[in-house]
Amino acid sequence: MTDVGTYEDRELFRRIARGDEDAFRHIFEQYRGLLFAFAMKMTGSTVIAEEVLQEVFIKCWTSRTELAGIDVPRNYLFVITRNRILDHLRKIAADQRLLNQLWIIRSPEGDSADNAIGLKESSSLVEKALSTLTEQKQLIFRLSRYEGLSNGEIAEKLGLSKSRVKNVLVETTKFLRQTLLHHIEPILLLLFFRLF
Repeated sequence: MTDVGTYEDRELFRRIARGDEDAFRHIFEQYRGLLFAFAMKMTGSTVIAEEVLQEVFIKCWTSRTELAGIDVPRNYLFVITRNRILDHLRKIAADQRLLNQLWIIRSPEGDSADNAIGLKESSSLVEKALSTLTEQKQLIFRLSRYEGLSNGEIAEKLGLSKSRVKNVLVETTKFLRQTLLHHIEPILLLLFFRLF
């Protein structure tokens, strides 16, 4: 981008900082295609790219008073876009890692050292989290996940309704999901370096 373009963008940012909607529309039209292509390239998803683009421009408008001090608007927009992409990748990685951990816990198959270590670490985290729940919730979870009993079998064994067993399993799984998300390894550095 030329110095003239940078100067014009800085002036548009100053106008946006004062609440000028026409200047905001101009910046949006000028950069939406570039930012969308960047997000699409990094994520491979049209849906995520569209969400990222929307979040970037919402941030620009809601934080518009900060725009007056931006020297290189193009760089600013790409940095915000990159950060939003990282947020999305972080969430996807966290969700995938959690699913993998729960799968290992539920189906401890294979005899590789990696699987054994993953199973031990995952089981330890799950047991620690489970220990904070009521005895009934712990028992229902263990009967379902470790012993492979169906909801009906658990209900019969414990004298509960099937719907109660199902509700407890849903609550417990949600609790474990939230707890385990705090212990996921920082694999996002690999994703970050992929962006550059």
